[in-house]
Amino acid sequence: MRRFPILALLFISLTCTLVSAEVISDYRLGKERDESKASAQDGVSSNTAVDVGSYAGGVMLATGSGINYSNDRGETWEIWNELDGMPSSNISALYSGGARIWAGNNRSELVRGVLTTLSEGVSFSSDGGTSWTQVDFSETGQDIQYVWGGDRIVYDISGHTDLSDDEDWVFFTAFAGGLLGSRDGGANWQRIYRQPSDSFQFQGNAQPSLGNRFFSCKTDTTHNDTLFLWVGTAGGFFQYVFAAPKDKLFNKYIPNIELCNSCAGDTSWIWFGGNFGVSRRRLEGGPFISRFGEHGLRGPFTSAIHETQGRLLVGSLDERGGISQGLAYSDDSGATFVPLTLFDQYFAGSGAEIADFSDISNRTYMAAGGAGLWVTENKGDDWSRVWADSSDTSLTTPFNRVRSVYANNDTLRLGTDTGMVSLFLDPSGVIDSFRYSPFADSDTSGAQIVQIREQFFVDTASGDVDSSALWTVHWPYTRSGTHMVGRSSDGGVTWQYLRIDVVNYDVNFLGDTAFVCGDLGIRFTTTGGDPTVFYRVEEYVDDRKVDELLQDTILTVEVRGDTILWGTHNGYALSTDGGATYDIVRPNVNLYAPDVAVRYAADFVDVTGEWIIAIGVEDPRGADVENNLSRVWISMRPTTFGEPGVARGIWEPVTDSLGDTTRYALTWQKLYDDFAWNIAFNGDTAYLATSDGLLMADAGSPDEDDIEWEQIEFLDENNQRLVLADAEVYGVGAVGTDLWVGNEDRNLRIDLTSADLAAKDAFYVEDTETPDDEVYAFPVPYSHQYNLGVDFHFTLTEPTTVTIEVYDFAMNLVRRVVDNEQFPAGIYPQSGSLRPVWDGRNGHGDEVAVGVYYFKVELGTGDIRWGKLAVMP
Repeated sequence: MRRFPILALLFISLTCTLVSAEVISDYRLGKERDESKASAQDGVSSNTAVDVGSYAGGVMLATGSGINYSNDRGETWEIWNELDGMPSSNISALYSGGARIWAGNNRSELVRGVLTTLSEGVSFSSDGGTSWTQVDFSETGQDIQYVWGGDRIVYDISGHTDLSDDEDWVFFTAFAGGLLGSRDGGANWQRIYRQPSDSFQFQGNAQPSLGNRFFSCKTDTTHNDTLFLWVGTAGGFFQYVFAAPKDKLFNKYIPNIELCNSCAGDTSWIWFGGNFGVSRRRLEGGPFISRFGEHGLRGPFTSAIHETQGRLLVGSLDERGGISQGLAYSDDSGATFVPLTLFDQYFAGSGAEIADFSDISNRTYMAAGGAGLWVTENKGDDWSRVWADSSDTSLTTPFNRVRSVYANNDTLRLGTDTGMVSLFLDPSGVIDSFRYSPFADSDTSGAQIVQIREQFFVDTASGDVDSSALWTVHWPYTRSGTHMVGRSSDGGVTWQYLRIDVVNYDVNFLGDTAFVCGDLGIRFTTTGGDPTVFYRVEEYVDDRKVDELLQDTILTVEVRGDTILWGTHNGYALSTDGGATYDIVRPNVNLYAPDVAVRYAADFVDVTGEWIIAIGVEDPRGADVENNLSRVWISMRPTTFGEPGVARGIWEPVTDSLGDTTRYALTWQKLYDDFAWNIAFNGDTAYLATSDGLLMADAGSPDEDDIEWEQIEFLDENNQRLVLADAEVYGVGAVGTDLWVGNEDRNLRIDLTSADLAAKDAFYVEDTETPDDEVYAFPVPYSHQYNLGVDFHFTLTEPTTVTIEVYDFAMNLVRRVVDNEQFPAGIYPQSGSLRPVWDGRNGHGDEVAVGVYYFKVELGTGDIRWGKLAVMP
């Protein structure tokens, strides 16, 4: 039967009218399920499979009557369909991953007198196919509009499960319904956009652009811990890259930046702390890593970071402005962390907040908020409390509540709730004396000091420091106070009140320039006066401005030499040339947004079509493939112009002027001049499901000239055809040692271990319900244009001869299909020589006219049975 599947008719309509059609009922003659039978009913559900998948070592076939499943190489079959809870039995795609099996479901109904296919989204089974649940995308469920209905058929499902990273990805393409994904095995879903502006195309019921009509998708896990998703649309081929949170900058809100104090040589680490743990990269560039609670940190929000003598100390809160969770340390530059729980009674809980660190010699001082000031002489293994005034050891005293700490030589400056405390130490760290510089809350002053830094001025002639100024960032301690910045050039005796009533977070210096940053961006001064001049941080690429810190809240600034780092509410900016140029990094913390999205445009040489209808990922692991990276195959057809074809992308190294590899890029080779419905692999062998049958080639060589396609003949051991001539192949997939082939006539299993792939089995619907004395032909009506031939159903209770003849309406003999041939007992049609087929032609080989015809089945027993059929163009 030459009825096109959904994907064929949709393509024909789109290429002709640039809008998608929805006309088709199901894929092929299917077997109705008897509700009185057991849940796992045996039998072949349909003669046509459009997709092939695997589950628990068995094979799954997607058909118009449900999913057919066999775990014994086709000896027995289960049918999973509406009777098991699916919303409909017409299956357009399938996938298994994690603990679930997934199906794309569709139903057919008359819309304005036209039989129309309407998507019902996806359904899943968590119990091996016994029961199924439809994902609810309505307002009471996932609340994602325009996933169900016309033009939203689910054409492909893919995924990747990595429970070690707590990832269970499932993706599906819903054509005009978009690309949808779930990271948790289907519990929660989001529509995935290549760029944020694409979301506007799915806010109404209008057709999205061709590049947002999704047809195919395939995951690729050959790039270390980074997940590639290859996506085919009606407007081109795309690469989506999803880095795991631990493998990228996953802090968007960055109030803490630490430059390595003990790094030697040319390599230096930068650590970023914020709302999602700690992230790390090298100053020179390279990849990020991020670490969270599962890696040893005490809480999700990082309140302070400090590197001392090769150890990284990190304080954590349960949330921004929340409760302290305590302290952790890392001795491997932040790759792993060890919780420091011994002092949780002091460092964790309400009132405490690890806010700042500073070093004098081998001692590290820690400002712990309401827990006071602490010191360690062994990099944090042991801590002792420090009291500024030994006569007052109450933490209810405001100047004992330490929010910031700054050390210089033998002087320690503490920012407290009511001012600054200066501790003057002897060489062993014992307090010789202290000075308290109180601040009061008023409409021009804030009592609480959250940051202290010191600016040094160098004599240009001698190169020596000849003076300094203390800068402090103040917040109100009570409602009567205000935000401000303080400056003192005499060690804290007298003060200037600057930036009054402006929220600031940090201050730092580049030579004589003082920067103050906060809610209103970055301001600076070179004279020691009020820093009111706006400082611009801009990124340029080829003289074109691509980003700037214009409306950003600036949370912190770190300066070392010519290196300047700004932490913001949305990423950070880095300059390594004293602010002459900047790189601005905006983290992607949306787990459903690709970190990179690349479009591979048609070049009309190798990539000759814009509609990507099938994708294959050739996994090289275990094979002799350079760089161990996948080879990506695409099947394409033109949308408005171009040519069909199958192309292969191979990763090739890109080198710099010194010949060093800097990255890899895809180069394309066109390997076949027509399209394929599906692509599959078994080792180095590639298979194409095409309109010209099943093609096979050895694809191990990277040289496209070595690829030679061979058509696999579907013949049995008697050299008889298992399927009708010219049958299109729609689905193909290797499962274990078998290659499963779904075409428009019969589904096949090919033993990949047999010589020359000679061992083949055909699977087809057998009608056991019709009485033995009844005959019929199918399909009816028969179409010269769309069908391959007419099959005849009849039953023989004993071996006998059979003659089948076709007559026109006037009872003139048109064709003798079978002429007194011996048939064994059984139900027909079967396969090979036991399958009588009429090709719609008369005895002269001419196509018969449109009209009504009769056929006669005459048996050697003397029985004669008549049936009727019709022929259409």
